[in-house]
Formats: sequence, C-alpha cells, structure tokens
Amino acid sequence: MAFEIDDAETEALIRELVERTGEPIDTAVRIAAEQRLQRLIASAQRVADAATNADQKVSIRETGSP
Repeated sequence: MAFEIDDAETEALIRELVERTGEPIDTAVRIAAEQRLQRLIASAQRVADAATNADQKVSIRETGSP
C-alpha cells in the first residue's frame, strides 16, 4: 500500500529522519511507527497494571488483610 504525504511539516520530519539515519524512507517510517506502537502498548499496560494494583489495594482494605 502506498502513502502520499500531503502535510509539509510531516514530510519535512520524515526527510530529516531519513537524512539523520541514512535509512530508506520506508525503513525509517516503519521503525518510527513500530517504536510509537511499542510506547503506546507499554503505556496502556502501565495503566492496566495501575488499575489492577489499585483494585488489589481496595480489596485488601475491604477484607482487613495486611
């Protein structure tokens, strides 16, 4: 699937990324997308873990267990 970048700022960022890394455009964009997805997944996992920990603390308080 081909993409067309219509936003000048986005294109400039991609061009700078390619220039700094020396990678082909498709490689640079793929790696950037993979890294962003990894950060989003990690962030969602931290939120889920925090919610689980909060639920466990409430459960411990309700039962009176230390």
